[in-house]
Amino acid sequence: MSRLTTTPQLPAPLAADAVPVIFGGTAWVYGDWVQFFAATTADDTAIAGIALYDPVFGWTGEQAEFEFGIGAEGEEVAIGHIRISGPSSGNAGPTSYKIPYPISGIPLGTRVCVRVRRSLAIGFTYGVTVLYYNDLDSDQAVPYTLATLTSIPSGANSVSVTPDTTPWTNSAWVECDPEVGDDTYIVAIAPGAVPGEVDIEIDVGVGAAAAEVTQTTFRMGNYGGGRLNFANLPGMLPIASGSRVATRLRKSGTSDSITPVAFLAYVGPLAAPATLIIEKVTDPPGSEQAFDYTTTGGLSPDTFSLTDGQQQTYTDLEPGTYGVEETVPTGWTLTSVVVSNGDDPDAITLGPGESVTVTFTNTQNPATATLIVEKVVLVGDPDQEFPFEAGPGLTPGTFVLTHGEQQIFLDVAPGTYSVEEIVPDGWILVSVEVSNGDDPTAITIEAGDTITVTFTDTLDVPEGEGCPLTLEPGPSSGGGFGCVSDVTPDETTLLASSALLASSSSLASGLEV
Repeated sequence: MSRLTTTPQLPAPLAADAVPVIFGGTAWVYGDWVQFFAATTADDTAIAGIALYDPVFGWTGEQAEFEFGIGAEGEEVAIGHIRISGPSSGNAGPTSYKIPYPISGIPLGTRVCVRVRRSLAIGFTYGVTVLYYNDLDSDQAVPYTLATLTSIPSGANSVSVTPDTTPWTNSAWVECDPEVGDDTYIVAIAPGAVPGEVDIEIDVGVGAAAAEVTQTTFRMGNYGGGRLNFANLPGMLPIASGSRVATRLRKSGTSDSITPVAFLAYVGPLAAPATLIIEKVTDPPGSEQAFDYTTTGGLSPDTFSLTDGQQQTYTDLEPGTYGVEETVPTGWTLTSVVVSNGDDPDAITLGPGESVTVTFTNTQNPATATLIVEKVVLVGDPDQEFPFEAGPGLTPGTFVLTHGEQQIFLDVAPGTYSVEEIVPDGWILVSVEVSNGDDPTAITIEAGDTITVTFTDTLDVPEGEGCPLTLEPGPSSGGGFGCVSDVTPDETTLLASSALLASSSSLASGLEV
């Protein structure tokens, strides 16, 4: 509970005497419902307790339960109760009993009423005022729709504990509940009367018989008439599901008179469970690609996979902070992550009853291709540089190659491209071969293609002039020739002519200069 509140506590009805609530006279049978609100005036009213007025109890050792209900007349539904105990003798006067975490969530316009039952089979009328808050902070109350304020033990009677007659010596443990259910939280104690003015300590224990372990201790003082204080814990004591709950006491006096003991507890979740939804969207839609996810915060399963349109939904979550991260597969880009409450995906704060959706959108990277430009020299200097221009959008857009070199373009998007050689002076472009058969000025590339464009050139040897260099078989992979300088011009012309004849099939497809 928050330490501070600016919400005022109010009595109902306002500016009126206590309302008479009548007990009919049959032990532990409720009397009729008595209206306190015809219609609540706030969006969220929280019942904080009751104030009882003189006479509170008229009989020694009396116990009573005041139950709160909502609904139209004849259709009331109980939403919680307070159990209290009477004095050891006589009238104890007015007092109030406040719930440490009020019963909240009562909507605007709701009729609220109270009824009572008691341990003694004697008719009686109590003067009652209900204490309440309007629009209390959620961390200061418990919604009645989730948890019920009840007693341990459940049912009509408290447990009876016989104290040891030696002051401050523990009594035996007495079982209160053999097995509590899920989400049990002890918040207060309502002990009965003890004779004389003594101090008393009452333990809450958990564990099997003869193996109980004390969880908390209530310390109370007894004042005139022998009535003990209704006492609240400063917080809530959680009791694990299935646990056996017991109690024992010790006191300052020597009497062995039985003391009735009951604990007030919430049973049920303290806050509305939250929901977390992770959904997958792909572009293009319909992809069968699986995307892997890892979570934090105790989600189960903590890892999972989704394809387009699928969801992983976590329900009944405790309010808190959770995280989810996607492992992006090769060929995809994480385009966006949208958390519906605006949080970061690795720190999603879920409030009570909140539902948050996290949408991961991934875009498939364009399927790419490879374009290879390679250079072959048939006749001539293998170190001659040949300039090229490529486009559109290819990088580099200009480059040079010598015999046997390649320019490789990776990750080329599908489309139409061109590659052109700038033929140096004194050279002949013998052929351009595109591996898919396209024209080099309009190469159509599809996803996944590997296309090679081979430019083959030869030295231009004018007829009858010979060459200042002589040609001999060289190291080129294309069967070209290198140049040496120790033969006559006539021999050079002959060898060059032979090389050109060898490439006649290429020349047949056309020469470019």
